[in-house]
Amino acid sequence: MSHTHQINTLLCFRPLWVCPDGRIFLETYSPVYKQAYDFLIAVAEPVCRPEAVHEYVMTPHSLYAAVSVGLETDTIVSVLNRLSKVTKPSSYSREVC
Repeated sequence: MSHTHQINTLLCFRPLWVCPDGRIFLETYSPVYKQAYDFLIAVAEPVCRPEAVHEYVMTPHSLYAAVSVGLETDTIVSVLNRLSKVTKPSSYSREVC
């Protein structure tokens, strides 16, 4: 399966690489690292957190937990779009639902 992504603008304020398989990579040296980290802890599970780049994965369980603390699907998708270096395919939003 081939995926094509476009790179978003203002890359230093977009610390996430969001992959179609639900994996998310967070650059720890970003000026908005703390905000992105706080968001990811609410919607994804940590996989690996070395010094420069952290890896997370969104799972049905992590998304259920996010909704249970009041995050709405539209908010999750909106924040991912705002913080991601790459645009996601439209099918990705359906997977978060």
